[in-house]
Amino acid sequence: MLEYTRPIEAALELIELQLSEDASNCKVDTAKTSYASVGFAVIVPVYNEAAVLERFLRLIRDGLPPDAQVVVALNGCTDASATIVASVSDARIRTVETIRPGKARGIRAAEAITDRFPRFYVDADVEIRGSDLSRLAARLATSNAMMISPRAAFRYEGATCFAKAFNDVWIASNYIRNGAFQYVIGLSEKGRACWGEMPDVLADDTFMRLSVPPEERIIADEIQIIVRLPTRWRPIIRVRRRIALGLRQLRSLGYQPREAVAPSGPRIGGSQPWPKVAIYILGVMIGRIWAYTTPLRTYEWGKDQSSRAH
Repeated sequence: MLEYTRPIEAALELIELQLSEDASNCKVDTAKTSYASVGFAVIVPVYNEAAVLERFLRLIRDGLPPDAQVVVALNGCTDASATIVASVSDARIRTVETIRPGKARGIRAAEAITDRFPRFYVDADVEIRGSDLSRLAARLATSNAMMISPRAAFRYEGATCFAKAFNDVWIASNYIRNGAFQYVIGLSEKGRACWGEMPDVLADDTFMRLSVPPEERIIADEIQIIVRLPTRWRPIIRVRRRIALGLRQLRSLGYQPREAVAPSGPRIGGSQPWPKVAIYILGVMIGRIWAYTTPLRTYEWGKDQSSRAH
């Protein structure tokens, strides 16, 4: 077992291309709002999620308050996703549909038909119950924060040795251990006011995170969701390409990357064996190289089916 030092951190920092924590455009109002008597909204962008959508809707309705609202944003679906949502008889679940695919496009369509806060943006392939969202809403209100996410528990049973090695190192990184704001993001009304209309970005979760001041974000460790990671090498590379493309796109919008390693920079892999770290670095590098050869205008969102086969 090895404890990785500055050279590994520096190499991976250059690979990962982290964004600067610039949220200066968000003005924090000290007057906070209580949401005790207001039903929250849940926005669920869906693009060809028929493999997991039935499970998701079953779990999200478990403990969901009667005054909550779930908006399923079907964006360019060509599978049975629309049929699955239509088969659920629940007045709390609404749908909106766009012809063209695009997660940001789906979010905009969903936000156009709800004015409720707090507001949760939830990926359809995670496992979270309505009761968990209620607890997140209560925690967000009592904490007076602008943004909240639950703690994620990762599953990748049946992964190949390369996929398992990559996932092991990624989960052990400080980025994940310190709480990555993704999969489920909750925003207060003031948090959502940190930007206007959702832009067409691939890295929507990173865009949201960087729009809210760091001191206004909290991780609810007591609330855990299940996230299934890719179990094959090719889907991992496709995900890394999408991440690299998303960061490149955010840079084009004015977000500056931080390429120098700060003294408090992330430790990668913790005490993971060096062969696993090497596999992780290889996966990230291949994804980034592929991204550099992929024009953003021609990119089509890929779906990792290996993590949806459970």
